[in-house]
Amino acid sequence: MMGFEPATYGLYSIVMLVFCLFCSNAVFLFVFQPVLSKPSFPKVPFECGWMAYSSPSDVRRFAPVSSDLISNSVINEYIADADATIVQEIGNFTGTVPQRIKRLSALLAAKDILNRPDVAVNFSAGDFSETHSREELIAVLDREIERIFDYYRTALKRV
Repeated sequence: MMGFEPATYGLYSIVMLVFCLFCSNAVFLFVFQPVLSKPSFPKVPFECGWMAYSSPSDVRRFAPVSSDLISNSVINEYIADADATIVQEIGNFTGTVPQRIKRLSALLAAKDILNRPDVAVNFSAGDFSETHSREELIAVLDREIERIFDYYRTALKRV
């Protein structure tokens, strides 16, 4: 009867173990790779195939914060959240994005920025200084946000 020598048997065991581990990983990747590689929602702005609806300069018009306090990359994160809200509530826009959607994206991001506790709502130029009520400014943004959402909700009902 033919058999394996102890040294060969140990090598055979190692080869089979490596082969089994490789096969199980290959099966795992084959089965789960489509699930694992699916893009997460929301997409981050400027990711391949995705452009944000607004820019940090658009957001700064509604939320007057300096770039020392909040960087453009942080504002881009707020824009990504705002764009995800727009996609969930209204739908996705490709190609040329309507001005209302660009404005809505900037308004939603600005509102989130103004709700941060470290953001002060004031303006100063030389000796002139003006402080705004955060609640009043957010209320103005809320009214415009609702107006734009209402516009698209009624436009979608007509179609």
